[in-house]
This record gives sequence, structure tokens and C-alpha cells, in this order.
Amino acid sequence: MFLSVRAAAAGLIAVTAIAASNQLLADALAPTSALSETVSGAAVTTAVFKAPDASVTDLKPTAAADGAQATPTSLDLLVRAAMTHRDAPVDTELECMAKAIHHEAANQPLKGQLAVGQVIRNRSQSGRFPKSFCAVVNQRGQFFSTARYAVSGDKRWQTALAVARLAEQQSTPQVAPGALYFHAAYVRPAWTHHRQMVTQIGAHLFYR
Repeated sequence: MFLSVRAAAAGLIAVTAIAASNQLLADALAPTSALSETVSGAAVTTAVFKAPDASVTDLKPTAAADGAQATPTSLDLLVRAAMTHRDAPVDTELECMAKAIHHEAANQPLKGQLAVGQVIRNRSQSGRFPKSFCAVVNQRGQFFSTARYAVSGDKRWQTALAVARLAEQQSTPQVAPGALYFHAAYVRPAWTHHRQMVTQIGAHLFYR
């Protein structure tokens, strides 16, 4: 009888932990406000995400006000979990996406890195771009030649690989829903006048 009660309690704790983790992920990736702007003469409501804290950017918990360590975000935990599978095979498609994430967003918060990976996946599924990740990244006039891009295998590369796995497997909600384009916030390309802005994450603006 004692063992049955103990097992039931353990099962309840596990279910509660999973539910809490899912809620944390939903909260971490949810828009926190809206921004209205005009695109091609029409009013557009743009989701704006809260700027991530240091724990999201460098994968380390930050000290809370009372000196205790802050709890990492759910995206933080998902990336850490993916990074534990360093011996997992890396196929060419995953490597191409990871190289793009590393090249374009290695200095951005995890949410921004994930958004770049999701842009590549969105393009491959849109019917308007090549169908493979490598073809998307290597398309003339878009990203760059992955064959000429060398990586060192350091922590930033391992993070890019982990984020690419999440984007490839669609393990999280889209952080810039439907985005197909992005650019650095300090420039304003001419094509932005013909695209709907989705959100800004870190130093990048994302568009449909």
C-alpha cells in the first residue's frame, strides 16, 4: 500500500513538472506587446517581444536581487538539452542551417538565433524558395556559400547546432511567425517597404 501511494505521488510530481515546463515555454515565447505601423498604406499590427535577459543570451543563470540564482528560461533549457547530444550525427542540411545561424546571429539572444533558423525552415516550406536548407542558404544573393564557411567547434558553434536542431524539428513555437526575411536593425533595405514587419528580436527585424 505504501509503495502504491509513493508511486502515485511520484507520477503526480512528474506530470506537474511537465505542465509547468510547457507553461514556461509558452510564456517565454509569447509576444508581450503590439506595435502598429503602416506597410504599403495599410495599418499593420506587429508583435513585439520582450528583450531577453542575460540568461537567454549566454546560457548562464543570472544573479537575482537577493543574491540567489535566477531560473533559466524554458528555451534556455531546451538548448542546453540539445547541446548534450554532441555525438549525434550532423547531416548536411542541419549543418547548413547551423552555419547560417552561427554566421548571422551568433551574437544574438537564443530567441534571435532560433528566429533565423525558423526563417530558413519557413523558406524551404514556402514554395517561393528552394526546398532544402542548404539550397536556401546558398541561394545567390541571399545568405552565403556554406562550403567556404569554416567553424571552430567552440561553444557558439555548439549553440548554433542545438538551435538548428530545435528549428529543424519544430520543437518550439515560431518566435517570428511566418517570417521569411530579416535584416540588421541599423540598416533599412529598400525591400522592407513591400514587406510586413513581424517583430524585432535582438538586433534583427523580421518580415513576412
